[in-house]
Amino acid sequence: MATSKTKNSMIVPHEWLKALDKMSDEDAGKLMKALLLLDSEGITTEFDQGSILDIIYAQYSTYVMRNKEAYMEECRRRSEAAKRREAQKAQLCTKSTTVHDKEKEKDKDNNIYTCSSDTKVSTEEPAPEISEEDIQRITDTWNHQGDIVVK
Repeated sequence: MATSKTKNSMIVPHEWLKALDKMSDEDAGKLMKALLLLDSEGITTEFDQGSILDIIYAQYSTYVMRNKEAYMEECRRRSEAAKRREAQKAQLCTKSTTVHDKEKEKDKDNNIYTCSSDTKVSTEEPAPEISEEDIQRITDTWNHQGDIVVK
């Protein structure tokens, strides 16, 4: 699971609306664009020193960067946990070498490994078996309700 994912969204708390409502639509748009640019590209925007945009940007940019760092830390933590799980699987199970070639291919295709206890472990949950009686009961139920007709 070594895919590289980038963060493609930003959390904007509703409480920001209080400050944004006090601004013109143009200034609010400039602020939001600057914050999105900071979050997505890491590029900071300079506003006129001491302007309302400069003051609010300074406060909100701290929030944006803190959330971005928390997201990256969570990604790192999950990646390490996945690596530990895979390492544990590798220690417990090795691919079967005692079965015939056809069975090996079948096991490989189904993500099944033979473990040291000779127990097969699947990384995929098997589909439940459905009996002919169950199928007939389901068909009868749907036909009775008039939702579908099976011929």
